[in-house]
Amino acid sequence: MPRGLCWRVASLMTGLCLSWGCLVASPVLAWQETSRESATAVSLATVAEASSYQQTSTGEEVRAFLEQLADEGSISLSSIGETVEGRPLLAARIDGSRTEGVESLRVLIIANIHSGECDGKEAMLALLRDVGRDAAHRWHAQPIELIVVPNYNADGNDRRGPGHRPGQVGPQLMGLRENAQQLDLNRDFTKLEAPETRALVALANDFDPHVFIDCHTTNGSRHGYTLTYDVPHHPGCSSAIRTELRDQIIPTVTADLSEQGIPTFYYGNFNADRTRWSTYGYEPRYSTEYFGQRGVLAILSESYSYATYEDRIIASRKFVESCIDATLARRAEVIAAVDAAQNGQVDPRQPIDLRAELAVFPDPSIVVYRNEDGNDEALELEFWGRFETSEGVLPPAAYVLPPGMSWLAERLRWHGLTVERTTEDWTGEVTQWDCRERTQQDSFQGHQKNELVVAPVTREQTIPSGSWLVRFDQPQWRLLAQLLEPRGVDSLVAWNFCDDSIAVGQPLPIVRIEREPVGAIASLAAEPIETIEPSEQLTLDKVWGPDGRVNYSGSSDMSINWVDDQPHLLQRRWNNRPVWVDAATGAMGSVDEPEADPTERVAELLEGWESIDERRARGLARRARGNSAGTQYVLEHENNLVLIDLAAGEVSRLTEGDIPVELVEFSPSGDRVAFVRGNNLYVVAVDSKEVEAVTTEGDTHHFFGKFDWVYQEELYGRGNFKAYWWSPSGRYLAFLALDETNVNNFTVTDHIPVHQELEVSSYPKAGDPNPEVGLGVWDRESGEVRWVDLSVTTTEEPLVSRVGWAGDQDQLVYQIQDRVQTFLDFRRFDPASGTNSLLIREESPAWIETPGDPTWLADGRFLWLSPRTGSQHLYLCEADGTVARPLTSGSGEVRSVVKVDERRGEVWVLGTFDSRIESHAYRVSLDGGEVVRVTQPGFSHSVRVSPSGEYLVDILSQAGRPIQLWLINRDGQRQQILDPNTPDRLSHVRIQAPETLQVEARDGHMLDAQIIRPFDFDPTRKYPVLISVYSGPQAPTVRQSWGGTTYLWHQMLAQQGYVIWMCDNRSATYGGASDAWPIHRNLGENELRDIEDGIAWLKQQPWIDGDRVGIWGWSYGGYMSAYALTHSKNFRLGIAGAPVTDWRNYDTIYTERYMGLPGENEAGYESSSVVAAAADLHGHLLLIHGSMDDNVHLTNTMQLVYELQKANKS
Repeated sequence: MPRGLCWRVASLMTGLCLSWGCLVASPVLAWQETSRESATAVSLATVAEASSYQQTSTGEEVRAFLEQLADEGSISLSSIGETVEGRPLLAARIDGSRTEGVESLRVLIIANIHSGECDGKEAMLALLRDVGRDAAHRWHAQPIELIVVPNYNADGNDRRGPGHRPGQVGPQLMGLRENAQQLDLNRDFTKLEAPETRALVALANDFDPHVFIDCHTTNGSRHGYTLTYDVPHHPGCSSAIRTELRDQIIPTVTADLSEQGIPTFYYGNFNADRTRWSTYGYEPRYSTEYFGQRGVLAILSESYSYATYEDRIIASRKFVESCIDATLARRAEVIAAVDAAQNGQVDPRQPIDLRAELAVFPDPSIVVYRNEDGNDEALELEFWGRFETSEGVLPPAAYVLPPGMSWLAERLRWHGLTVERTTEDWTGEVTQWDCRERTQQDSFQGHQKNELVVAPVTREQTIPSGSWLVRFDQPQWRLLAQLLEPRGVDSLVAWNFCDDSIAVGQPLPIVRIEREPVGAIASLAAEPIETIEPSEQLTLDKVWGPDGRVNYSGSSDMSINWVDDQPHLLQRRWNNRPVWVDAATGAMGSVDEPEADPTERVAELLEGWESIDERRARGLARRARGNSAGTQYVLEHENNLVLIDLAAGEVSRLTEGDIPVELVEFSPSGDRVAFVRGNNLYVVAVDSKEVEAVTTEGDTHHFFGKFDWVYQEELYGRGNFKAYWWSPSGRYLAFLALDETNVNNFTVTDHIPVHQELEVSSYPKAGDPNPEVGLGVWDRESGEVRWVDLSVTTTEEPLVSRVGWAGDQDQLVYQIQDRVQTFLDFRRFDPASGTNSLLIREESPAWIETPGDPTWLADGRFLWLSPRTGSQHLYLCEADGTVARPLTSGSGEVRSVVKVDERRGEVWVLGTFDSRIESHAYRVSLDGGEVVRVTQPGFSHSVRVSPSGEYLVDILSQAGRPIQLWLINRDGQRQQILDPNTPDRLSHVRIQAPETLQVEARDGHMLDAQIIRPFDFDPTRKYPVLISVYSGPQAPTVRQSWGGTTYLWHQMLAQQGYVIWMCDNRSATYGGASDAWPIHRNLGENELRDIEDGIAWLKQQPWIDGDRVGIWGWSYGGYMSAYALTHSKNFRLGIAGAPVTDWRNYDTIYTERYMGLPGENEAGYESSSVVAAAADLHGHLLLIHGSMDDNVHLTNTMQLVYELQKANKS
């Protein structure tokens, strides 16, 4: 009997789930079974049969078909696991007779591993029906246990389209080759990254089959066979298995099928001149090669893609039936061959075969070629259908993995291998593989496989207690060698499982204990383990290191987006190729690379032009900017503009000159290109190449069309220096003019060269003169610049915080504020008439930040974000600025507008109406009313809405879970996963998931908090606490979203025995501007009060050591850390990274927004200063600062250090 099966009624569920946790299949099977006589059989046709062989079944149709058979007692039914989308992996079982003392033949069959190759799925459904319903079928009287997984790639199966297998004869719609993770399931059998593979291997561990059959469809060479087949090639597969298959089973099957009129032959392809027939693949990544390494008779079935769909289904079924009949006829011999393969004694003198080369059989073979006319021709040719060993290694006594490699140890257990853990240190001779060379292959299945040159070196080494011991002498020793020997072609080392431990010149982490001297391993104390707990320790190198960094976050395809002119068509990359995806059906089609990524064509045209090589061409192409039609691109090269015309296939210079060009952009019509050169703004005509100077007065102090440092840093976004904007028609070009004549300079020093270098830049500090701003509009028809009269807004030293155009109208709109940003005017300027009108004025008792650009409607109305009620809400405004109605209200905020759907009369926004620490997508009517959340609670989301408004790309994560991308419909129901991003290594790191909570401040306000405890947390112990802060206005650290390397850094500290605590002061949260306003003109005090209230809650916990509380942060967080140690006695230590230590040292726009002018708030600047309070330092303070920091200058730290020295603080 099979071991460990749990026979009970199963509840089979369908539907999609957000499932990081469904990646490991349980080995316990629950079979839904009834008596064969319990139900009356009804007519039951497969989808293929019912459609006259035009269609194939969906997952739901497979489920209904199998449940019907199970309900009537024809089969037993179970789900062996789930896909990443939550679909069940259904397995059907039929048992023959059982006789005391007679071992049944156990047969495991899968189909639809590549879902376009669906013949086997339909064939196996029909086979299950006909065998299960026929009580007189011959197999019921035979000692057989049969399990069939007919829809193995269940996620791929339901992504259906007409062009997924070009050239294949039917069905009309079929699934995809890959699963939802973009993994080829027939390349996953050693690395086990897919839940489907893990579930199947867990089933194999439990069921222990003698025979395995995998049903495929091939679209290779034109030949005369309805079906081809193959057996394991790897020379490391037991000779007993290969002999039984090649000499007994396969000849019987082929003869049987020939009698039934089904021509078959070994799987392969012709070479170009048809003198060879060559097979493919011996690597254990493939299903039949993998099961061959497990000591199972593994058989590959490949129906012929160019045969009719009906013929392929019939051939697949007949082949499987014949294989079962043949193995049943030789049941005793088959079981003996499997027993010899799995339980035979290891010969210590016989090398294990690791690598092989394709080889020819001694005798030629007759292979049938089908020519273009459809006629068959028998060819006598060489049959290259086997592999000969090219590299091997003698078997060891055992392998040992370091204690932290639970990720690898768990993989071995998933494969059914026995793993032990050492219980004490052991010292002895081991063999280590020293890495001499390392190359990495091109990207394949999400990996860049390693190719290592290694040398064995014998060393004495201490194996620490807690290491993972894998003895070689166990039933799956052949598979074990393929997994752990670094030269194994599909070893886990090759598949990047040890990359952070691989360095040329250093030994690999896995060691061998050799068989000589005999008994050396006997003194190594170890005990078997039932489960493997996470053991991996984080290090700085793993979190941030340049070489040993581990990607615990996985990789998310953030390029997925909607095709603008299609209602619900996505464009994305699928296995490194550009494709489109129909959101409604899952159908996928190819996109020409130049269409998907025109920079490929740009690079092709650049290569060879003016001696540009391929590498340089690709680098330049990545910087190219295109016109709206995507037909022409421009880029900067050797100080000038270069035009690449894709349609004409030409490259030419647009400008000449020695001064570099920058900040390039096509006009909307595409006939002109604007750029900045020498701080002046220019326009060049694409056709004539005539250059027009919009301005001529630019120099080191005067900027036209380009932001200075403070404007880009504090108003328009770090790194964005482009300060001009084309009007919708392309007639006008608006730009900012900045005069820095009176702005003070600041010098930073580069200490690296022998002769230090100085970098001087304009940097206005609080109270200093700001750059004087002007706003001009150039008219391409007249060539003149019209200046906007900014004085209509009565304020000295105004800030222009946004510039744009009113929808599709050539009407300029801009936002202007007073210097300390207590009000904001939103104004409209008509460049034709010069009319300047006020649309909206926003005022605040504290400060107003720009809400960003408004969202314009077709009729001239617009959507405006405003914090006028204390929380940022969305308002519908008339064209003249009058508020028509608020669209949102109450607690929570609108953080941004995603999309307006005027056809449906609704707007999509991101907001915090359900939780301050979560971001959700909401649907809001333009008529006002209910705000409808459409995303799942417990996560933070951002979304991309389809042009039709029917579907959304949902980008989501949690505090301890990396980013995933799902496709959801407008009601929030999940349709399919777009990027599951399943980096399972993170689950083997010795960490606890963070806990989010709220604690009460002294005034009753609830503060958002998050805590990370050590993995082995013991509530009876006392733990030191490290508090992580940022604390800046509306910049929370407590978020239900993936924290990346900062999160991992905190977990690393938790592994060292610290409790990590984050508790946002109320002004830092997304609770509303009114929660932040109390800090106005007095930074530090209110923030620290909330931080101390969080500490008060902590100190009430019996497991906190209240005398060992530390605090750390960077930038504003560095300021708060230093402020805390000079204004509180709660902290033993602080780490202040790049701190502002006195707000008089920081820039005007940011500082004065929150603190006002120094001359008008001397007391506030003094009370908020860390420098002024240096003498009050309590605890140990570590200061970290980059000497070339051009944002928070080193001056801050040096001033503090000076005052600490004067106060005798060390």
